[in-house]
Amino acid sequence: MGAMDSESPPNSGRRRFDVGQLIVVALLAVALLWRLVYFFEIYASPYADSLTLDSRVYHEVALAAAGGEWSHGETFFQAPLYPWLLGIVYSLFGPSQTVVKLLQILLSVASCWLVYRLADRVFERAVGVVALAIGAIYGMSLYFANELLVVTVIVFLDLLGLDLLTRAAADGHKFLWAAAGLAFGLSTVARPTILPFIAAVGMWIVITGWRMGRMRAALREAILFAVGVAVPIAPVTLHNYLADGDLVLVAANGGVNFFIGNNPQSDGITAVVPGTRADLWGGHEDQVRIAREELGDPGASPRQISDYWYDRAWQYIRSAPVAAIRHTAYKAFIL
Repeated sequence: MGAMDSESPPNSGRRRFDVGQLIVVALLAVALLWRLVYFFEIYASPYADSLTLDSRVYHEVALAAAGGEWSHGETFFQAPLYPWLLGIVYSLFGPSQTVVKLLQILLSVASCWLVYRLADRVFERAVGVVALAIGAIYGMSLYFANELLVVTVIVFLDLLGLDLLTRAAADGHKFLWAAAGLAFGLSTVARPTILPFIAAVGMWIVITGWRMGRMRAALREAILFAVGVAVPIAPVTLHNYLADGDLVLVAANGGVNFFIGNNPQSDGITAVVPGTRADLWGGHEDQVRIAREELGDPGASPRQISDYWYDRAWQYIRSAPVAAIRHTAYKAFIL
């Protein structure tokens, strides 16, 4: 009798499983409700559809894409995936910010689900539930889901890539390695700053395989991952090469963005090159004009212009390394 008393009821494990699943479902419902509450509060604001800087450019490019103009025939200045996605939505539903924001809310909730899956797989369910609870009410996720900005899309793609990557590492399925690469490749076409992480993943695959004595399999997995990454990037790179004859992987705004954050007048917040107009297109025209004047080449290509701004930023860093390090620390702090 004592032995029977010490045993768990036959359905206790099932009940624990059900309770855990119910908690996850409840937290996902909270995530959705929280975002919808914020959406309706913002919807009532006269500034709900106000567009500035990047969001205005995304909207304008998306309108052109919805009308069939997916490219201006020049090297992309900004990564094109997000305005293309907006263009698809606009072509289906009209130029409705409301539809875009509702879709982004669903994508943001899906990201919460991926956070739970990753934490559950890498650690344990309790950690996954805590991570999900944090993600469900995380203020910046609410904010960006209700803006015409790329953040919600790249967060989802990066989390999807990590989810597929951890699954591939667990069972070694060829499709999963390529699918993980595809997710990160799409993220690159949305914002290329993920590229150093992608390179680190490739190194991790190879080094892990070497340490485990399965180098040939690891090389095969790394190649599958790299092919997945390359599939969405290659057409964009080819477009840029055909447009201007320069090898620009995704977009030509890397140099000027690097300079904005690394110059003597940078405050870590203002996204404007000193001495240029504050609106994005006017500022872009000024950046191009300044670079071409300084280079003495009125026909300087987008890549040459980007390289010019990179050089200006590195000149500042080399001339004032202590100030540059202090400023980088400050930017990390306010982040």
